[in-house]
Amino acid sequence: MDYLSLRRYLLMALIYHLAIPKDWEQALESGEYAPASLQSEGFIHASVKEELIPSARIHFLEHDSLVILVMAEKKVKHLLKWEPAREGKLFPHIYGKISLERIENTYLMIRDKQGEWQWMKG
Repeated sequence: MDYLSLRRYLLMALIYHLAIPKDWEQALESGEYAPASLQSEGFIHASVKEELIPSARIHFLEHDSLVILVMAEKKVKHLLKWEPAREGKLFPHIYGKISLERIENTYLMIRDKQGEWQWMKG
């Protein structure tokens, strides 16, 4: 077992998803989260905490705010696959809609005056 696999196993890792605010608002109304990537790619992109800011920098150039969805890996385990992505790193992909009760917490991420992403921890 490699280090990351062992770490996830021991810590019952949290996984994170960067949501566009309008998608999160729709989820609050419908009771489940299903962004466009679920339809177009077949899964919802997620990441580990350390990849949030790099992912925001790469994939959300046109946005000034994002909602961070926090999930316990065990709550989405039946939908989750760890697969190679950027630079061969393993990223969590969620194959299905996420019901709101599976989301542990949410945070806001905004750009500061210099255009850098800042995680607004409550």
